[in-house]
Amino acid sequence: MINKKQITGLVIFFLLAGFLLLATLISRQNIDIRNRAEGSHEVSLKFDPESGTFYPGQEVIFNLALNNLVSREIQVSGAQATFSVDGNFTILSAGCSTPFDGLPFVRITGQEVRLMCAISTNTPPVGLSDSDTVFARLVLQVNQDAIGSAPISFTATRATEAGLDLEAPDVSTAGTNSVYEIIEEPTPTEEPTPTEIPTPVPPQCPRGELGNLDCSSDGCIDTADFELFRQAYGMYLDSIVVPEGQHTPDLIQDDLNMIDTADYEILRSNFGSCSL
Repeated sequence: MINKKQITGLVIFFLLAGFLLLATLISRQNIDIRNRAEGSHEVSLKFDPESGTFYPGQEVIFNLALNNLVSREIQVSGAQATFSVDGNFTILSAGCSTPFDGLPFVRITGQEVRLMCAISTNTPPVGLSDSDTVFARLVLQVNQDAIGSAPISFTATRATEAGLDLEAPDVSTAGTNSVYEIIEEPTPTEEPTPTEIPTPVPPQCPRGELGNLDCSSDGCIDTADFELFRQAYGMYLDSIVVPEGQHTPDLIQDDLNMIDTADYEILRSNFGSCSL
């Protein structure tokens, strides 16, 4: 016959067994919740740009983007992210981007930003590809005294798959964190002062008033001068007429008083120049 002491022991035993069973169920439930919160790792969340170098005082715009990492088609109706921004930045604004601005939620607490961005009820789900699909935007300003590394780190993410009856699975990764560098802005290089080009000085006349190599008086010894010389080549000085505004092709005064090879040599050796 079972005595009172045995009954008490059985009661304690069943109570302990029930407590252990309940603890096991709660533990499994917590594990399931954590697994669901982690997502299926099929859609990445990242900042764009993912890296970069910025200067104190600079205002920078970042996009938050989704990418499909797997071969199957994935459509989403919303995405959310919680992330911390390094103290080298000041958060100016954050918001959801079209078409994920149908039901936006934004909360900025100190250096932490929480975004929940969903399409409106009459908007079809958004298909994802391996290209960026932007769902939110973040505007930061680099602090004036900032220097060194400046990370932006995800602390929670979710991308909600659409089109599954009675299901709303999270297909996100944990998010790709980014690190940016803040450096001093380089001093702009001064533009060199342009060198003044001197005004060309007309060549001096080797024969004074009788003229120079520039027979056509246009400032250079060129084909026009050669043509005037050619027309008078072999002629005596008293048999040629020098038109007004031109110079005699008799470049060297000698006893022959004619346009000859000596004059040709002077023209040839200076041909193409604008001074003697």
